[in-house]
Amino acid sequence: MSSDSLFLSSEQLLDVFNVTPTATAIHIGEDASVQMANDSMLTIWGKNRSIIGKPLGEALPELKGQPFLEMFKKVWNEGLIISGKDTAADLIIDGALKTFYFDFEYRAIKNDKGRTLCILHTAIDVTERVINQKQLRDAAEKEIALEREQALNEELATINEELASSNEELNATNEELHEARENLSNLNRELENRVEDRVKDLSDSEERLLQAIDTANMGTWSINPETLEITMSDFVKNILGIPLHQKPNLELVMKAILPEYHNMLTIALSNAIENQEPSDSEYSVKNLQTGVVKWVKATGKVFKNKNGVPSEYSGLFMDITERKLDELRKNDFIGMVSHELKTPLTALNGFVQVLQLKARKSEDNFATIALEKAYNQIKKMTVMINGFLNVSRLESGKLLVDKRKFDLGELFKEVVEDAGILQSSHTITLDIDKSVEINADRDKIGNVISNLLNNAIKYSPGGGNIDVHCRTYNDTVECYIKDNGIGIKPEDIDKLFERYYRVESNHTIAGFGIGLYLSAEIVRRHKGKIWVESEVNKGSSFYFSLPIN
Repeated sequence: MSSDSLFLSSEQLLDVFNVTPTATAIHIGEDASVQMANDSMLTIWGKNRSIIGKPLGEALPELKGQPFLEMFKKVWNEGLIISGKDTAADLIIDGALKTFYFDFEYRAIKNDKGRTLCILHTAIDVTERVINQKQLRDAAEKEIALEREQALNEELATINEELASSNEELNATNEELHEARENLSNLNRELENRVEDRVKDLSDSEERLLQAIDTANMGTWSINPETLEITMSDFVKNILGIPLHQKPNLELVMKAILPEYHNMLTIALSNAIENQEPSDSEYSVKNLQTGVVKWVKATGKVFKNKNGVPSEYSGLFMDITERKLDELRKNDFIGMVSHELKTPLTALNGFVQVLQLKARKSEDNFATIALEKAYNQIKKMTVMINGFLNVSRLESGKLLVDKRKFDLGELFKEVVEDAGILQSSHTITLDIDKSVEINADRDKIGNVISNLLNNAIKYSPGGGNIDVHCRTYNDTVECYIKDNGIGIKPEDIDKLFERYYRVESNHTIAGFGIGLYLSAEIVRRHKGKIWVESEVNKGSSFYFSLPIN
């Protein structure tokens, strides 16, 4: 037999740990998070393995107000051993709060530097022994009372015999406990070795993760919400042009970021620190040493400490230059093609209008109807091309907002009238509480209203009512367009306003997924908000709000 066969594998050790009759658990942290617990411990607690990973106070809420959670905290912070015998504890078993008694030990397991790695928790249920002892004491007291009534000497002799019997039982129990302690000592040594191996595995996993991030052309960054102190990986420093030996600061980072993105990132940082909002930003940076301009994407999330206070704002930093350049080239191409299509389409529109006049004069009903359909299709094509042009301008930063004062109610009436001319299967109801004059780009807001109204028509294929409402609240006007169509699934709502996004189940309905994206960007550039409320098979309500001034 080889020497290797004399040692148990990790899986075998875990099996031994799980089936050992001594209740054993491993905890980490001041809150005594349960990392491991064998079957005996879970039986004592009256729980299953779903509590693994939870703080002990959350796994066993009935411990609050009892001394044990403070004991764990003291053992973790001071590296102590706290033990007790015949200690009472109230636990909820099968929905009822019951009192049990335990011999227990909380032992701090430390590394070679004296730092506490975990707490080894062992417990032996001695409830039956304690209750038996109490019953014996009660019986003895009763017997003493009877002895005094009948015959004191005889009763004393009987008590001595019972006590002798109890001593024998206690001696047998002590022998069992001694054997259990020896087994527990051996298991403790095995668990200490296992914890050391686990710590080493975690360290190796962290190193592999960092290697994967470097391989994926990504870096990491972190900001202290209280001091605004910044740390970043070498990859991020290389992109920004910060020497690897130099400690970065907020002023140096902002210097590398192109000025037109300063306001956007300042707002993102403020929202993260004050409101704990996650961030996802794309912007250009100029290398402080080489002057090379690159596109980057930074995602971030705020992490809180155990007291719920933000302690770190950190995330990933990616070089997206190639993807961004591809998008810009694609947008330039779409813009060029859309612009070239507008010229023949404008001429075609003119010819169709001339032919319409001629058909009406000659009272040619067939030609009039056919040309009317052609004219409607030309208008749809024009709207689509204008949408592509606007997306191209938006992506390249050339979409200008020309703000002027105008009557929003009149604009709604115009758009609704145009929609009514193009279709007759729906009833559109317009409800505006009063005349509202706002300072905005009339054409762009008209595009928003038209896109939302056309969507309501398209996604209500069975006809029906479409309600258009507009209300003022203080310095804000809020409008919504409600249909009774097919509705939107909850998982699609958050992505509706992304560029080129289309709901999977709606591919039978024509469209390119740019209308809602363009509408959202126009509303945001007016410092407004846009959102949707929907229920499948019951319809959708698209809202947008704009500041009046």
